[in-house]
Amino acid sequence: MRDWLSLASLVIGLACWSCAPSAPDGGGAAGGNVPGGTSGTAGNGGAGGGASGGMAAIGGSGNGGGGGATSAGVSVLERNNHPSRDGHFLQPTLSKTAAAKMALDATFAATYTGAVMGSPLYFNFGAGGASIFVAVTTGNDVYAFDEATGATVWTKNLGTPASKSGVPTCDGGNPLGVISTPVIDAGTATLYVAGALGDANGITSHSVWALSLADGSVKSGYPVDVSAALGFDPKPHNQRGALSMVGQIVYVPYGGHSGDCVADMHGRVVAIDTTTSPPTVKGWQSAGQGEAIWAPGGMASAGDGVFAVTGNRLTSTGDHMDSEEVAHVRGMGTLDKTSGSKDFFFPSDWKTKDQRDFDLGAVNPVLVSLPGSSGPALIITSKDGNGFILDSADLGKGPLVSFDVTMQGMNVRSVPTAYLSGSTTFYAIAVDGAWAACPGGTGNGAVVMGFALAPSLPLRPSVAWCAAYSLVPKGSDEGMRWGAPAAPGLISTTTDGASDALIWYMDGGNQLVALDGATGTAVFRDAAASCGAVRKWTSPIAVNGRIVVAADGKLCSWSPH
Repeated sequence: MRDWLSLASLVIGLACWSCAPSAPDGGGAAGGNVPGGTSGTAGNGGAGGGASGGMAAIGGSGNGGGGGATSAGVSVLERNNHPSRDGHFLQPTLSKTAAAKMALDATFAATYTGAVMGSPLYFNFGAGGASIFVAVTTGNDVYAFDEATGATVWTKNLGTPASKSGVPTCDGGNPLGVISTPVIDAGTATLYVAGALGDANGITSHSVWALSLADGSVKSGYPVDVSAALGFDPKPHNQRGALSMVGQIVYVPYGGHSGDCVADMHGRVVAIDTTTSPPTVKGWQSAGQGEAIWAPGGMASAGDGVFAVTGNRLTSTGDHMDSEEVAHVRGMGTLDKTSGSKDFFFPSDWKTKDQRDFDLGAVNPVLVSLPGSSGPALIITSKDGNGFILDSADLGKGPLVSFDVTMQGMNVRSVPTAYLSGSTTFYAIAVDGAWAACPGGTGNGAVVMGFALAPSLPLRPSVAWCAAYSLVPKGSDEGMRWGAPAAPGLISTTTDGASDALIWYMDGGNQLVALDGATGTAVFRDAAASCGAVRKWTSPIAVNGRIVVAADGKLCSWSPH
């Protein structure tokens, strides 16, 4: 595990992990499939990666540990850029001055057919190889695009998606194929994708594919039908959360369809050992009916398994099982509840949350370094606006501190970001309404909230700023019974790990906005609809001084002009 010790190096892990220089190609042992050290970004850095945990010239943050800032030019291997899910990107050229001059890159033309519900990824092949963006549609089409021009490099269809879930009371989109963000193994240049196959009658399987990033070919032993391997009914289950890769294990979260349909569904963390042939598939299943793991931002990792967060149980009687819970799932899908409570936490009002659908798991967890936590601090916010900061090394001891985000339920379903501005850690999250403690002058309604966490004890999260935003409309192909407008996904950038902090998102799903990370003041706002329709909870990525996002039918790229 990463060294999370002294306060001098803490302020937040983003700072020290981002300050080490990138290792040149070939400098150091290849790959490094272990959590990185304190001097740089976490391992699995790919060919030429820094063995000591410093930033790899190829491979970026890797698939191992908590993750800090990723230098410009390295790969974006997963949702929110790092296993910590902090959504922070180190971009030396994206200062506030440069951000004010952003414009759509008219010569970049990356087009496809269909909608994308996840974030794009980026892979740098290094010297002699063309770098690519990757996007996957709900119709089960995988596309690779040239970084510079947007020209199609390769495409791969994974098979026919379902046109509905197949359970009468369960909503699902149409098509219902890949609706999550894949993950890249930089060491083997492999893209792991999870999605549904089916027909007009519903989902017939939930499967995982391993594709070569060189040409899109399916690797030996794949696809793996994980629903068949683990014996669960594919129809009531849904795969919305982003995939994770820790060491050589791919983790895939499962929940249900929108509307909490009453069906035989359980929250699941499927674990796939990618070193065996055929791949070994195991997993953890929640004890109660429901208890979905559905947050689009996925699960967080500090290098030993993943932190999954569940939602409400579908029955409202009986003792607590696994609902409204942060669960540290390790290895090939194991949650230890027999030797103490250090691997799980649930709030005291779990039953109320169950009864009122106030999912703790509506927002993905984020890991940061903060004083008072023996492991990385885990920040989580429930759908009804209860914020908790936990010690990830001992979840059972309860919150280090609790804080209010909103004043009533059903207002927080979001993909947050964490970053440094100066010496202060910020946690930024978009809420739908009923916010708590916004500074004067910000009207009620949908706002992005910036919580400041000073590097001192006791921890006192405070609302530093609020900025109004427009909700992202519901897509026409989403489920008819349920679903509603919702928040955009957030990311952050800094030029050196702590300076020129900016927050980026797609306002209303069609307008790129940059906010000053310290004050919430607007730095850039593009013309509305310059890109098209970007789906709710979808985050952009930052690569080489550019902001790139997946909209319906195309990738859009902005850079300073």
